Amino acid sequence: MKKIAVITGASKGIGLSCAKAFLKKGFIVVDASRTEAGKIKNKNYMYVKTDISKEKDVKVLIEKVIDRFGRIDVLICNAGFGKFANLIDSKTKDFDSMFAVNVKGVYLSCRYALPHMLEQKSGTIIIVSSIAGKNGLLRLQYILPPSMQ
Repeated sequence: MKKIAVITGASKGIGLSCAKAFLKKGFIVVDASRTEAGKIKNKNYMYVKTDISKEKDVKVLIEKVIDRFGRIDVLICNAGFGKFANLIDSKTKDFDSMFAVNVKGVYLSCRYALPHMLEQKSGTIIIVSSIAGKNGLLRLQYILPPSMQ
């Protein structure tokens, strides 16, 4: 039986690389992204249009995976983005959308996938994050207002 990997944000970057690597290992890969990679042509690849900041989208994603495959073996929470602006000029709506994807999206993905993993008594969750959380950001001056640079 093939293992099932659900990868958020698998349409580009790290997520796309993960998708390709899991396909090479014989997994069925479900790409949960707002836009399809289009770069993967494989019978073991499935795209589900998903905005992980929206609870309904995540719920539908997990339901589709369970209905079709009956299990989730690996969940990779990879989708995320950042906007760089000086703090004073930044927009609250930009912060809200970043928080909704980068934090709420991980929460929702885990919340809906975890019950199935517990039921099947197996599963792995991998959360991809920026090294900026550990090492700080280079060029911090682009976030600080000009008077503090």
